[in-house]
Amino acid sequence: MNTRVALGVVCRYSLRSGYEVRGSDSALHRLAETLLTSASSRMPTRIQCDDSSEVAPYDESIKNIEIAPSTSRSLQISYAPSEMRISGGPDPMRLLATNLEALIAGDAPHIHVEHYPGHFYLSDRSVPVVVTRT
Repeated sequence: MNTRVALGVVCRYSLRSGYEVRGSDSALHRLAETLLTSASSRMPTRIQCDDSSEVAPYDESIKNIEIAPSTSRSLQISYAPSEMRISGGPDPMRLLATNLEALIAGDAPHIHVEHYPGHFYLSDRSVPVVVTRT
């Protein structure tokens, strides 16, 4: 498994609302690149998050984001203690990376990545994520 240490993203989790991933534009760009690299190489990657930020109003600071490529046609974001797990095939990984890049290129301060009925790439078992620019 590859390990990336210094992406500079903060990840927190709340049982009630799911994940928040926050970072600078460059940190979120590196996260998008890591998703693309992991998807194309099919190599699992573990990203160490910056867990030094205040946890509140969330319940837990997340230490790692694990990217687990598979052959699935959907993407699933799931919870494990101290970890966010992103698993899915190359196409849904690319779509998530594209969404991150669109956030960076636009004016919005954040995006919501969450399943709704008929969602075209997220599994219905995915935990919601808010990705926030800092």
